[in-house]
Amino acid sequence: MTARSHHSKKIAALVAGITLCVGMLMMPTAQAAEATLLGTTQTDLTGVQWAPFVGTNLTLSSDASSTCPAVSGSTPLLAFYIYDQTGDSSDYYTITPGTIQGDTTFDGTTGEWSVPLLRSPLSAWQLLWSGYYEITVSCYNDESDFTNPTASSPPPIDLGTFRLAFVEMDVAPTVSTDWSYSAYGHGFLPTETVVASISGNGVDEQVGTGVVDELGQVTIPFVVPSSVALGNYTITLTGSTTGRYIDSPITVSNASRVPVTLSPASGKVAQGQTLTVSGSGCDPNSGLYVGDATGNTTGWADFVKQDGTWVFVLSDKNGAAVPPAPKASATGTWTMTFSCMDINGPDMPVLFAPVTFTVTPASTYDTGGSLLPASGGAVGAVGLMVALGIGLGAVQIRRRTA
Repeated sequence: MTARSHHSKKIAALVAGITLCVGMLMMPTAQAAEATLLGTTQTDLTGVQWAPFVGTNLTLSSDASSTCPAVSGSTPLLAFYIYDQTGDSSDYYTITPGTIQGDTTFDGTTGEWSVPLLRSPLSAWQLLWSGYYEITVSCYNDESDFTNPTASSPPPIDLGTFRLAFVEMDVAPTVSTDWSYSAYGHGFLPTETVVASISGNGVDEQVGTGVVDELGQVTIPFVVPSSVALGNYTITLTGSTTGRYIDSPITVSNASRVPVTLSPASGKVAQGQTLTVSGSGCDPNSGLYVGDATGNTTGWADFVKQDGTWVFVLSDKNGAAVPPAPKASATGTWTMTFSCMDINGPDMPVLFAPVTFTVTPASTYDTGGSLLPASGGAVGAVGLMVALGIGLGAVQIRRRTA
């Protein structure tokens, strides 16, 4: 079996493909009954056959009227043309009886054949991941007819076109209530709305929605409400236009929040001072994220250090780079949350205890939380001492004249 990956196609292959397509348009194509798709699929609301990607075992196979037998001692060739979500040609593959690998079968005498689509030992077919594809199968007398279809006699045989969608979801396996997560869906129809819902233990509740991009992918932020009890559930993504859906088990655990360290420990800073928040226990390959009081992620803050620790410095003097930290010169009380998670996947994040801090007017508190004079700094203190001295002098004068 030979495979020409879209990562390594050469100009010559492109020219040959164009020549092939033009040749096929210029000549008649013999028709045969469509090949058979073996395995469990469903038909969505748009007529596309689909299946969950994980664990799917689909096979394209010949039946009595869709074989590709040898003609006059030739070596027959099967060609599979793959078109992706955008309608562009993703790749094509050719199989001859002498290049059989893995679970693929192709009898050069009878013309019977069978090709598994997903998770096959054939490395070329591993380009069929989650997503939407159109697969067209054609039979040629031999390789020379494939490269020069206008000279093919008899003409190539069309064995059918299959519209397939493989649906997949990535989501953290364990979640906490009132904390923001994201579910990532693949294999949906572009522009359709996908609904995320959680079910089980008497619960059936929508938790988020998202719109599919042009590649069939969707990201859905969701929050499991605090009313959901701890336990095992199922999270489901459902396409509103196609009806395609994908399930994944999910556990509501509410693991305890990891404590953080504040400097100053009081969490009180004056304008122009800095507050440092630090934590540990993260994966070295993860990123640090900040969020609001309920855990909704509002921004990426930094990379976690190689020892799994992290430091976040809030400087009101310089302004805050990441919300919901306050802007420059703002005063008040804020609560922030921190989490670290693998920036390349939806692994369970490490959740840290919420941080509440107060930014006060410039001379209200020192870094230890002790009360300072309302204004004036050192000058104010000197003025106070002078005032006290004058007062004491006045008392002494009044005593002498009494």
